[in-house]
Amino acid sequence: MMVNVPVVNQRTQQGADGRPPEDGNMDCVPASLSAMVQALTSCTQNADAWHDAVYGQGYVGMQDPARYVDYAGRLGVRMTTVWPGTPQEMLARVVADIRAGHPVLLSIPSDWLDEPPHSQYAHMVAGCDVSSDGGELTCMNPWTAAYETYTLAWWAERLGCCSYKTVWVLEKVEGSQVDNWTDVSDASGAGAKDQHGNELRFGQAAYVLANKSTANAIEGVAAQAYPFGGDFSVTALEDGTALIYGKASNVVSHVGGDAGAVVSGLYLALVKLQQADPGQGGNPPLPPGNDAADVSLAAVRALAAALAEIAGAGK
Repeated sequence: MMVNVPVVNQRTQQGADGRPPEDGNMDCVPASLSAMVQALTSCTQNADAWHDAVYGQGYVGMQDPARYVDYAGRLGVRMTTVWPGTPQEMLARVVADIRAGHPVLLSIPSDWLDEPPHSQYAHMVAGCDVSSDGGELTCMNPWTAAYETYTLAWWAERLGCCSYKTVWVLEKVEGSQVDNWTDVSDASGAGAKDQHGNELRFGQAAYVLANKSTANAIEGVAAQAYPFGGDFSVTALEDGTALIYGKASNVVSHVGGDAGAVVSGLYLALVKLQQADPGQGGNPPLPPGNDAADVSLAAVRALAAALAEIAGAGK
């Protein structure tokens, strides 16, 4: 693979809240772009976080790649267009860019397997590999969650009859500095503030600064909240990373990927339970006979125990 673009499933990849994306059927643009940026920067990205940052939480509908140019730029990646030109001319540029290590956002009709395709709706994929003879192109398709390889003639036919004919090339800006977190450390210890104004302290702040995290924290969750009197806290980042801080051990552990998204989502549920019974230091009461609530609370209690163990051991 000339550009190691990871496979992303636009319909099932969990967001930092632990839930499937609300706009999954239309998320081919952020799914493809986030995967390509991850390949270029080696920093974990999340398609739903891209969607929410650019279009807002809860938006459902089609998305324009041009709206993501500024967001990609904040992550140190430049997006430029290849247009105008014939499909064959644009694909020649695509082949050259992929060979240079630059992935491309390529459009095809939504009925791309039909012969010939005729849909007025466009679907986006991430071009990432070219055969040794230059006759075949491989793209990561976020709808099928797979790499798909076809001849250049196949891609040219689909680009030619697609309603959206702009091709985007992604390139890492050499020497770019992504300052997503501002160092606000003081005499009391490490501190970091993200672009939304969320502030982390101590171990979690030291982690995001040292690792140059490009993800903001999820808003509305205190960095040092210890629900139910526990000895741990979790900060959920928008890329799905969960930072687990043990108060006694003063150690920060991190869980990434889908597992991190699940931990973050369950922790948010734990915090909400605490907020439902503020200041009690115990489990909030539930309506009698509410089996679903009992099961949910049992799951959250199990999470609390697991996180406490992780935090205490400093794993």
